[in-house]
Amino acid sequence: MALTESQRDFVEIFVLGRSAPIDTGGDDPLAVWNSAKESTDAGISALQAAIRSYKHPDLDNIADAGLNGVTEGNQTAMMRALMEFRGAAPADRAKKAVALVQQVDAYRGFLDSNRVIALCERNPFGVSVPIRAQLGAALDRIAAIAAR
Repeated sequence: MALTESQRDFVEIFVLGRSAPIDTGGDDPLAVWNSAKESTDAGISALQAAIRSYKHPDLDNIADAGLNGVTEGNQTAMMRALMEFRGAAPADRAKKAVALVQQVDAYRGFLDSNRVIALCERNPFGVSVPIRAQLGAALDRIAAIAAR
């Protein structure tokens, strides 16, 4: 039986330690973001499992937060901007594109400056969690789509 694309991506990232290519999702920035987010969520889940294996209440609290717990509202704002861009009438598309690019820039700034993101990527548990690479590539693609 052949592996699905998601299964191949999982093997690429977690078995072979490579960054899987982001599914471009065609011209749908929401699909681009969801693909990158799913890959990132897989890494975060693996890190959460490693942290929980120590069975310490403080570590459990950290594991419970997950990526959404530290995004400072950026995840919600990104989803809103993506949905508004996707659903925009042709007359409103340029305005929504500007708003989307602004949110892309805000999310990129968050990724570049957030200490927890850096700690997740350099975690001492031996789990590969390339958050900035995966989400950064998606942000680049989304900005390119919005600029058309």
